[in-house]
Amino acid sequence: MSTSKTLTSIGSSEPILLNIGKGFFRFNPLNGTCPTTYDELYDSFFDGFFKKLQDSYFYVNVLQFALVSLMYVNAGKGRYWKILFYAAAGGFFGSLIENGTVAFICRKIDYQIPRSFVVPFFITEFCWIIEEYSIPLLNLTKMKAFSKGKLAKIVNCLILGLFPVFSFFRFCIGYTRMTNGVLSNRDIRFYHTAAFSTMAIADLICTISILYFVKIHNEKEAVNSKDITNYVKRSSYFILICVDIVGIFLAIFNSITQVEALNVPESYLIPFHCIKCSFILILSSDSLLFKYSAYASSLSENYRSYNYGGGSSYYNKSSYNRSRNNYDISNKSQNNNHNHNNNSNTNTTTTNNNNINNNNNINNNNNPIMSLAQYNCYINDLKGLQNKNKLKNNNNNNDNNNNNNNNNNNNKIISSVLGLHPPNTELNYNSSSIYNSYSDILYKKQLQRGQHRKDKTKEFIPTWIGFE
Repeated sequence: MSTSKTLTSIGSSEPILLNIGKGFFRFNPLNGTCPTTYDELYDSFFDGFFKKLQDSYFYVNVLQFALVSLMYVNAGKGRYWKILFYAAAGGFFGSLIENGTVAFICRKIDYQIPRSFVVPFFITEFCWIIEEYSIPLLNLTKMKAFSKGKLAKIVNCLILGLFPVFSFFRFCIGYTRMTNGVLSNRDIRFYHTAAFSTMAIADLICTISILYFVKIHNEKEAVNSKDITNYVKRSSYFILICVDIVGIFLAIFNSITQVEALNVPESYLIPFHCIKCSFILILSSDSLLFKYSAYASSLSENYRSYNYGGGSSYYNKSSYNRSRNNYDISNKSQNNNHNHNNNSNTNTTTTNNNNINNNNNINNNNNPIMSLAQYNCYINDLKGLQNKNKLKNNNNNNDNNNNNNNNNNNNKIISSVLGLHPPNTELNYNSSSIYNSYSDILYKKQLQRGQHRKDKTKEFIPTWIGFE
């Protein structure tokens, strides 16, 4: 039986023989390693390497590693993100070594050199093991959020126990590739079926376990069941289950294609294999989106809880309650002063007027709102004080006395609500400086509230999305 293949080179009248015997199995079209014609062989290593880059599996691993690394450096934290990063790195270096080796052994100047022992093909299996078995490890990391007890330990033991089995089949693939110098043959496809089946069992265990533990958690803690259900719907649990299902279908179709009687083409495996190659990028993107959506949701809830009447009001509940109490006291004070002024004689009234005016001048130094329009504007903004206690300019002496008293009392109301000034503090009468001081105090309060919200957010978001 002939072990060579006769091919005619383009632009040449003489045929070029490509040996497909021992040491040259890489040129056999059934092994899917090198181009099948001499003219399609690579002119140089870099020519072959860049041509292999157009292979979707190779390009996805390169792009995946770049994006996941960027996410990990800027936003990733915790065990979950470390597993994602190591898996992406494993896929990147595995693709780099494997495709670089193919580019080297498939050069035109190399077509007469036998390659029956290719060590890099075995080395790449370490990288594929790290990348592919990261799916069950990610499942275990997610389940730790709410899985406890003996059953959780059993699931952990089963997943970790399947790891040596999966690694064994992957090393068998690597050894066969190394000793034959090819990427695929009948034995390699058989070991692939065994490895995919092992992964399918692990994925099936993880999927059933996630659904079971979520159901148990919802039954035990009915109050928090809605939150956990949202985690399953919104977080990477749903994506992980989809990846698990893809792995199961990949194992099934890979087994079916090995049965010649069924005559199922291997092209049916390509869609599932493409999804499986890019699952790290999918999980990383989903985890990043959920992390920031949960963080933003927590900030929004805390902001509404700290501010009275929603996010548009600067007055919190405690300040509002203090203002209502001061308002009641001020009304009593106003009534008493009014009765006193009506029943007093001219000399007493004159004396009281002078004292009130002096007190008014002192309080005006402490009052952050100096103009009549500004004062009435703030009074109208306070709930319960609409259209009340507005200052009016009258020529009547008794009304002036009452207005002065109202001004003093209302100054106390505003000061209590805003909490702006200590006693005997002189402020600039310039309105811009008044608003600047007011903005500075609000800014400091917002910083204090923001720090508190940040602490509560850490408690709200699970550790697996980056807050460990």
